[in-house]
Amino acid sequence: MTISRTQKFILSLGAVSLVSLIIGWSLGRNDIQIERRSFFPTIKVNNKPPQDASNVDMTQFWNVWGVVNAKYLERDEIDQKKLIEGATAGLVTALDDPYSVYLNAEQNKESKDDLGGTFEGVGMQLGYDKEKNLVVIAPLPGTPAETAGIRAGDKIWMINDKDTIGMSIPVAVDNIKGPKGTKVKLKMQRSNESLFDVEITRDTIYVKSVEAKLLENDSIAHIKINKFGDSTKTEWDEAVRIVQSKNIKKIILDVRNNPGGYLDTAVYINSDFMTGVVLKQEDYLKQRQEYTGDHTPRLLGIQVVVLINKGSASASEIVAGAIQDRKIGKLIGETTFGKGTIQEVEDLSAGSGIHITTGKWLLPSGKWVHKEGLKPDFEVKITDEDFEAKRDPQLDKALELLK
Repeated sequence: MTISRTQKFILSLGAVSLVSLIIGWSLGRNDIQIERRSFFPTIKVNNKPPQDASNVDMTQFWNVWGVVNAKYLERDEIDQKKLIEGATAGLVTALDDPYSVYLNAEQNKESKDDLGGTFEGVGMQLGYDKEKNLVVIAPLPGTPAETAGIRAGDKIWMINDKDTIGMSIPVAVDNIKGPKGTKVKLKMQRSNESLFDVEITRDTIYVKSVEAKLLENDSIAHIKINKFGDSTKTEWDEAVRIVQSKNIKKIILDVRNNPGGYLDTAVYINSDFMTGVVLKQEDYLKQRQEYTGDHTPRLLGIQVVVLINKGSASASEIVAGAIQDRKIGKLIGETTFGKGTIQEVEDLSAGSGIHITTGKWLLPSGKWVHKEGLKPDFEVKITDEDFEAKRDPQLDKALELLK
């Protein structure tokens, strides 16, 4: 399967990656019309309804809308646009899928800036754990979050005295991001340890998506992929040119603390290591499609090991999982996060947007790693002592295997 240029699929944990509910909306192949019967309209869904029902009774919505506008104490100050945005966001939230989100214009811009590599904030990707608590998926390298000692898996219980229980990712991002030089206070927890407070000064964040360096007398390339964003393919191509120009035959591919990004970029990178099936996709009808390499492999036959941890998620799990599943290389580190769904990105009116879950991604073998993650071939943990001493036993193990 190939991806058309007009389609954008994202595999990422953070959202910050409907036309009016009253007027009507359309999504995917569904054709949705509003029919007004007396005062209350009914939405009619044609073509492919989400379930068996083809008529959705909107009476309750219009009742509430009328009560709010007729009886709210400060009804003269009601912002109708804000009501519509809230109702629209609530529609998507009601799916109970943390990865399907409605983004207002500001949030949508921030999401694109994040994947573009530049924004103002503290530099960490957010997601949910299995209990739906807000957690840090990955602190980005060289950012205030990393400098403050934030780690993948840290729970965030409060943001500037606001409780995060039930808080959506876009709202959490809105509260954490801010102008350079301002501060944000977080109440956090690591594993089951005591709560602790962290105050972080925001800065302009620029994260290069691919970093390459040579080790062991230029015999091994260490290629770190921080995210699968707008510039990743170009930066990956430069790393591949270095490998080819130096005739390097061994690669350490590092996707630790990589929260994901664009699906087509993950396919592009895997296409350099293998031919044939890279991953499979399953839709709501249980129909499967196969994604194959989109160009001639440039690194075929090169010895590769992949570094992973619990901050490796989504698109990074596709890359690491295919390499392990196809028996091209070994995984070193810790079990990954386990996000096995695909979101399609839609730009909507007035700069808003939606990330909507449209399918599952599966390993070439057909296995779904959602909520389970990828298991490393060699489990190597980084202890608190290693972290404080700036030791990297996972990288050391990779070098040991390749020597």
